[in-house]
Amino acid sequence: MRFDVHVAFLDMNGGTVEALFYEVKVPSMGKVTATVPVGGEDLAAEVDHCDVNPEALQQV
Repeated sequence: MRFDVHVAFLDMNGGTVEALFYEVKVPSMGKVTATVPVGGEDLAAEVDHCDVNPEALQQV
């Protein structure tokens, strides 16, 4: 199954550096850990933490 996970990368003040949906493949009845790229080293340097939506949308 495939799911879209929403991730927001935030700076130290809580401002959004980047927000995106990332496709993750999950086996039936399974779980995965995904590494989501920020989008470039220049953006990554600004990121302090991220916020992930706890519910992913299943792709049809």
